[in-house]
Amino acid sequence: MSSGRCLACGSADLAPLRAYRSESPAGKRLFSGQLCRCEACSLVQLSPVPSDDELGRYYARDYRSGGRYGGNAADLANFPRDNLFFFNRGEAVADLLVKHLGDRSPSRILDVGAGFGHILHRLGERFPGAALHAHELSEPCVAHLRGIGVAVHDGALAEVVSKAGPFDIVVLSHVLEHLRDPVGVLRLLGGNLSAGGLLSVEVPHVPADTLLSWDDSPWAPRHDEPHLTFFGAPELRSLLERSGFDIRFLETAGPSWRRVSRLRYHLPPLMPTLRRAIPEGLQRALRRRSAGAVDPAATRWPAFHAYGGHRIWLRAIATFTGDAGARPR
Repeated sequence: MSSGRCLACGSADLAPLRAYRSESPAGKRLFSGQLCRCEACSLVQLSPVPSDDELGRYYARDYRSGGRYGGNAADLANFPRDNLFFFNRGEAVADLLVKHLGDRSPSRILDVGAGFGHILHRLGERFPGAALHAHELSEPCVAHLRGIGVAVHDGALAEVVSKAGPFDIVVLSHVLEHLRDPVGVLRLLGGNLSAGGLLSVEVPHVPADTLLSWDDSPWAPRHDEPHLTFFGAPELRSLLERSGFDIRFLETAGPSWRRVSRLRYHLPPLMPTLRRAIPEGLQRALRRRSAGAVDPAATRWPAFHAYGGHRIWLRAIATFTGDAGARPR
């Protein structure tokens, strides 16, 4: 464990907010600190922070164990509509990237923390000549990605980008908030973008004030695990600029947050509760039936493509200049 300094700006001035909320037995053992707000750059973060080795073991073995985080829905036979949540989020991220690419056709694409490959798949459909690369540590995801024909790298990220880059697109979807050194990773990736290449970032939209209130959504978790950092739009902008990026687009995205009472917030969330009540075999049968019977156009969820207001995610598109903004580390 390490503690005492901001993960973004290096300041030692961290003010405690509340205890960290873990969900899994492994998470309760690993993420045992507090949420703190940096008084210098305002980023909320876990302190103390687990080591790289501890986090690596957690993501490789524990993160998706027991079917968590989409592991129980991954199905090569029905991919990419095996998990309509990931399918729609992947569609929305890819659509935004295509909009900002203009007439440019990328030849090399890297998805860091690619999960089960829904974003890469959609980008591959839009750019069939592009080489698709994934960096992934989770063992179930590595096997799945290889099953859909993606080049998977599970070694050190610095080695991967030096050998396989430069890239025209780098995707960080729900990865930045998991990193112990977000500035270092962003600078590494930026330095391995081709001229004019695009970085796509999506993170949970969790401004500091919401961590002390009761915002709810059926599409977002109520626990903190396993995130190390928590972003509002100003904090994400500051981090990207500090890391040498010029921001072309940054906006809230996806379904809206809904503020509820403390009592309602602490009642069991409806969708996960219903899912737990349905036997796993029946869940898989229903997924197979819906994947085969539904018109593909009907699987598009408009809320995942919506922007502005108090929404559950932040999406950004940026280019790398190398000129670090704000306060240097």
